[in-house]
Amino acid sequence: MRTRHTILMGAVALALPALLGATTGSVASAKKPPANPITCSNFGTNITFSVPYTLAGVATSSKTGGTTTVMSNRFNCGSGVNNASFPNLSIPAGKNVKLAKTDSRYNKATGVKYVEGTTASFVSGGSKALKKGLKYINFTVNSAATQFKMKGSPVLVLGNDPCPGEVGYHINGQVKTGTYNTKAAFINVCLSTDTGTNVSGNFLGDLLNKHFTGSVTGAVIDATHGTAQL
Repeated sequence: MRTRHTILMGAVALALPALLGATTGSVASAKKPPANPITCSNFGTNITFSVPYTLAGVATSSKTGGTTTVMSNRFNCGSGVNNASFPNLSIPAGKNVKLAKTDSRYNKATGVKYVEGTTASFVSGGSKALKKGLKYINFTVNSAATQFKMKGSPVLVLGNDPCPGEVGYHINGQVKTGTYNTKAAFINVCLSTDTGTNVSGNFLGDLLNKHFTGSVTGAVIDATHGTAQL
């Protein structure tokens, strides 16, 4: 009996490494997940402002401003071309700036105590409004739903990298859903050309022009500098 028991235990000992090898081999041969994060480019589209931006702005009784509409578009991720997309986006402008009581447009009786759509407010309050109004962006990358969640406040860029000669935002975030989950996500949005009445065609130049007499109704997100890491 002892001899048979010894032979049986020896057979098990010999078979165990083979079984373990087969198990680890099956894990090693499993399909590897895609590299995270994935680099994207050609991130561009057109945007419109419900309240045009002017130097003086528009006096109003509303505490909150209008909206910025971002048109849907496709962009490139990884080695693909037009293999990613985002839907139409509507971004609230946030709280309006209080109108100075010395301003001739101020009227307490009618409630006109605020001003919206000033070029200065775009520069000073754009990051705060973007943080509050655009907490998530739902992308589609390689046919997979990919949700970007903003982290912290967007960083305003005035003519420097990653938006040379343009105005834009560097937006940090993370991706928790979809194929490309990562905590190191970001989006660079760069606005180049502006449209409207009596504009120069350079959004950054018109925003910073203290003698601007025009009215900006829209702008172009420059696909050349528009990048993302999802």
